[in-house]
Amino acid sequence: MNKRPITNDTNTNATIQPTNKKIKLDDKIDTLTISTFFTPTIIDNYNKAVSSQQQYNILNLEQMCKRLNAINGQDFHNNITMLQETLHKLVCRTISERYAIETIKYSTNPLENIDYDICFLINANEVTNKYEEMVKGFLVVKRGLCANYPNVYCLKLVCALEQGHLLVGCYLYTILSHPTLPSVFDRLKKYPILHNEEITMDEDTPYYGTPIEKIGLLELSGSYKNINALCLYSKFGFKEDKKLRGYYSNCFIEENNLPMITNFKENNATKEQIIKIVKREEEFYKKHIICQITDKKLQKILIKLYLLRDKRHLELVSESDTEVIKDLERRISNLNRDIKLLEDNLQQKIEGNTYFEEIYDSLYGSEKGGTYKKRSYAAKTNKVKKYKRKTTVKNRKRK
Repeated sequence: MNKRPITNDTNTNATIQPTNKKIKLDDKIDTLTISTFFTPTIIDNYNKAVSSQQQYNILNLEQMCKRLNAINGQDFHNNITMLQETLHKLVCRTISERYAIETIKYSTNPLENIDYDICFLINANEVTNKYEEMVKGFLVVKRGLCANYPNVYCLKLVCALEQGHLLVGCYLYTILSHPTLPSVFDRLKKYPILHNEEITMDEDTPYYGTPIEKIGLLELSGSYKNINALCLYSKFGFKEDKKLRGYYSNCFIEENNLPMITNFKENNATKEQIIKIVKREEEFYKKHIICQITDKKLQKILIKLYLLRDKRHLELVSESDTEVIKDLERRISNLNRDIKLLEDNLQQKIEGNTYFEEIYDSLYGSEKGGTYKKRSYAAKTNKVKKYKRKTTVKNRKRK
């Protein structure tokens, strides 16, 4: 008796358990779905939906290997090895080489690293016998990267020479295409991942993958300083969630990055909306406020203030001394005041605005001197406070 297949993204009664049979990764990939997140059905549907972008296509891992086989005649294993050894050099020019190589290696071996998956952006119109000229980018996801969300596929790495929004759109479209977890209790632990041959051997049956939690999650490298990526992700509905950052967050440990999240249950986003954003037909979300600033100096100030505030918040979380806590709260309050003032006056210019010029000088240095933590005094008196030098034996000798 055939097991019931998961055939659409509204099925919430999936209770199929994976079999114990060992899946062999051989050249018979025509009947084997290796990609359990970027399934062939979802990728095909996405490519049809964004058909106006005819020059580009998204491929999952097995589709990419089939395309490479048509070009070079190499088998699946050899093409996987080629991807692992060369992909980072093609499109990851600004990412740590070690991190990129490791991530690609895990994601292109999904039967051993089942929580990983990868998709590729290719130039479909370019006739070439070299895959180096065909590949324009890739995106890697990992399930459970954030321990708070064991059934959420996090965007772990994206590299693109062009049209990166097609990859981000594919990531979100794929999340919305998967079945929903059967119950709220299933979100507490990882749901079993199913391959299509464990469900049905009928290749014509649509396969939408394993039930997942409908949340998009990522860690923005470089935080607010990574302006292009910040604007891209916020355009798709991602928002900062700083509770997911730091040693005590049970999620992302790196404190210099910015966690961003989009919860489809809360914002009621649809696949059709994602496609319209990809095709630039309609905007459903406001870009981050940093992206709305035209004055580069003002943008620079706001980024610096955001980073300073984040730093103070992280210090506050780990601090136990009462006096230090009060001082940190005072500094955060001052930062919030200046940030609000800047956010309320986005269209103003720095030049000619004494208050804004003073903030800029205190952050980046000027003839006036001073640092940001002393700026509140300087703002009131129009001068920098002079601190007396401590009387020491060394200073007496100088006098």
